[in-house]
Amino acid sequence: MNNMNDQDFPVFDAKAFDDWANSYDTDINREAGFPFEGFSAVMNEIIRCAAPKPGMHILDLGTGTGELAARFAGSGCLVTGTDFSSEMLKVAQQKYPFINFQFQDLLQPWPSALSGKYNRIVSAYVFHHFPLQKKVELVQEMSTHLEPDGQIVIGDLSFGTSTHLNEARQHYGEAWDEELYWVKAEALPALKQAGFHSTYKQISFCAGVYCISPFPG
Repeated sequence: MNNMNDQDFPVFDAKAFDDWANSYDTDINREAGFPFEGFSAVMNEIIRCAAPKPGMHILDLGTGTGELAARFAGSGCLVTGTDFSSEMLKVAQQKYPFINFQFQDLLQPWPSALSGKYNRIVSAYVFHHFPLQKKVELVQEMSTHLEPDGQIVIGDLSFGTSTHLNEARQHYGEAWDEELYWVKAEALPALKQAGFHSTYKQISFCAGVYCISPFPG
């Protein structure tokens, strides 16, 4: 088990995801236990919260092999999916050649190719790599790229309270992968303080969906 705290951030690189690209779809589709319990339900809730309509401009951050991006494209949206793993993007482009995929490292300045405005900015199973302060900073950056009625929807590994997180950690023992998971009881106040209205829905024991909108003003 890794022992990690916010001071250790960041603790991952693109190569690990490049190496995972060809088996990623198999892993997420197992949906049994930690960390992908309820994966499809998380995706469904992201779609429900985002309420896509034909013609909407969607930005999918950390698109991986393109599963979430494809769901929005299937609803008639104009979708751009980004990732910092070239191999993940290669698999996504092979699967979904009709979607625009771009390289983006969320820890680097926002690329000019993505400088437009979006109706929805979404992400799945990405933000648990970042400490809470960085999560909020990224949400703030994302909000500057929203249309006036835009919304951010994030599905990720998340727990209602630190007690729930610790219970899962103890249950999985050596199989637990220690990362910077969301905790609703901490995240919602932090987002509110930063100027966002947020709601949260727990989907499985280890994952949930945040629907985030800037406060008017």
